[in-house]
Amino acid sequence: MRRTQTAPAGVWEDIQNFLAPLLGSYPSPSETYVTQLSHRVTAFVLWAVLEMHTPLNVTDLFTDTLLRRFLHTVYTNVNTRTAYQSMLQRFVLHSTGRSLQSRHSGQRGTVSVYTKNELANARSWASSRALRNRVDAMAAVALAGGAGLRTPEIVFVRPSDVCVDGDTVLIDVQGANARQVAMRAEWTPGFLTALEQRSTSEYIVRPGTATSRWRVQHGAHVFKLKSAPDQMKLRDTWIVDMLDRLPFRIVTHLSGYASIKALVARYEPFSRLDDLDLVSEFHDVMKAAKA
Repeated sequence: MRRTQTAPAGVWEDIQNFLAPLLGSYPSPSETYVTQLSHRVTAFVLWAVLEMHTPLNVTDLFTDTLLRRFLHTVYTNVNTRTAYQSMLQRFVLHSTGRSLQSRHSGQRGTVSVYTKNELANARSWASSRALRNRVDAMAAVALAGGAGLRTPEIVFVRPSDVCVDGDTVLIDVQGANARQVAMRAEWTPGFLTALEQRSTSEYIVRPGTATSRWRVQHGAHVFKLKSAPDQMKLRDTWIVDMLDRLPFRIVTHLSGYASIKALVARYEPFSRLDDLDLVSEFHDVMKAAKA
């Protein structure tokens, strides 16, 4: 970060101290991206502090209204504005754990994600449940957080739908949006423990519930236990992470969306990869833990 001519020394030092840890912890794919991100975020914060007299804290700075005003004030080219908006929104999500409210949020809900520590806590929560709920919890949180499944999909996974190949766990998701998903590596130990307990059952989660309607309701009950992680937030976290690694058309299939349009409507601000060739070995990408 280089000091601009319009920033007083004291203000610049405060901004530099404020941004340094946020930028330093951001998982960036390249040095070029780091440089671009640093320039864009610094420009936004300088503008907000100097022009709008915004307090130097994440709550006051990282709002949808302020970000949009900055983009429309500084950038006249629509494509440039859209690209920088996406970059800044991803940075906000990483820095605060919450997304900026978008034009779609009233219809589909705001996207928010868990931190790595919170995901670890979710796994610990599941493994520490009372015996009667432990296996269901370990399997359900792994299928949501490690493979991005919805509750109606989670409750219909059978032991026969799981393929274990070395350290890779593949889930054959049945139903209208059938697909095969590789579970993220950090979720597989708990899931395999649950699978071992349910290897002879018809279903892995809630095997004693017969009818489809009751299966979905009873499956949702797992995420209503005391201190349970949020199923939708687990899925959002998985999808946002996949969008950092794979193009929209692949994530659309893996996440069970019927169309790219439907995925874009909810997650457009969080795509880092714009247009890549199809990735033949995406299973390794999905299960690899973040550095």
